[in-house]
Amino acid sequence: MIKIIKLIILLVIVLIIALPILLLTNWGLGTAERYVLDNVHKTWAPDYLWYIADVYSWTFRESKAIDTYTKFMDTFPADTRYPSAKFKRADCLAKVGEKEKAIKEFREFAEWYPEHPDAEVAKRRATLLKYAR
Repeated sequence: MIKIIKLIILLVIVLIIALPILLLTNWGLGTAERYVLDNVHKTWAPDYLWYIADVYSWTFRESKAIDTYTKFMDTFPADTRYPSAKFKRADCLAKVGEKEKAIKEFREFAEWYPEHPDAEVAKRRATLLKYAR
């Protein structure tokens, strides 16, 4: 009976703690990203690639997020989240110090999507980055 309880506790630890940590590593997210890119014709693929890019961004891996948002934009140009991907990529570029690229991206975003809720924010960020030291 004690062996069963220990086995259940170990299983809970693996499923609740270890597995999510493993899946959030660069290896786990990279594996998921490759799987998505191998299955771009599936209806779920854009959602999962979007989620992977967001997870990279949320976990302060902006360089990885930039690459994944770029792959999202290249792979799913007709997706309704394309403008948001451009905005988020610009934000990540600013965070990694790619000031000129971020300014260009924010300006393009504001010009191409003037009705987007983040268009004014993009204009302000481009201006702030231009005058930041």
